[in-house]
Amino acid sequence: MTHTATTPLAFAFALGLAATFTAPALADIVRFNAEIPNLGTVELTVNTDDVSPDAARMAGQREARAVGFAVRMLQDWSRPGTAGARAMSAYYDDAVSFYGSRYSYGQVLDDRYAFASRWPLRDYRVDPTTVQVRCDTTCRVLAQYDFTASNPATGAFSAGRSTLALTLRPTGGDFVIVSEDGRVLSRD
Repeated sequence: MTHTATTPLAFAFALGLAATFTAPALADIVRFNAEIPNLGTVELTVNTDDVSPDAARMAGQREARAVGFAVRMLQDWSRPGTAGARAMSAYYDDAVSFYGSRYSYGQVLDDRYAFASRWPLRDYRVDPTTVQVRCDTTCRVLAQYDFTASNPATGAFSAGRSTLALTLRPTGGDFVIVSEDGRVLSRD
């Protein structure tokens, strides 16, 4: 027999995340909905093998923060012109696996500035139904997002749907990106 307890928790971190945990008494997982600012409700699952319910809740909080970090990063990258590239300076580690190649922090920022110059108007919106996250020593966030990019000076326009795969290393109360990958799924 499985007993289910649902407890609302309000996380007290800067993102203002809130979650409702559903903790099956005799199960190996905890599923919860995390309310991510500017994204909405995302269902997350935490494996509770060999950990206490409190440890599972803490893992869930970290996973929710990792999703919030990824959403915030795409929102900052959506800033117009080079403002988005400047904002990226807060997100990356000293060395990054960047779309299949090893990049230094400076190379990642150079790539971001070049892209921002080519596509000065960008909008990236995560589809909350596609978000997956798993944290252990690092956090892995997978999602799909819809994008538009344009250059009014040249008339160039691009839109579609892409995947995003981030590996995040915890640093204090936040994260840095140690790996970023993805691919375009479709173009409009």
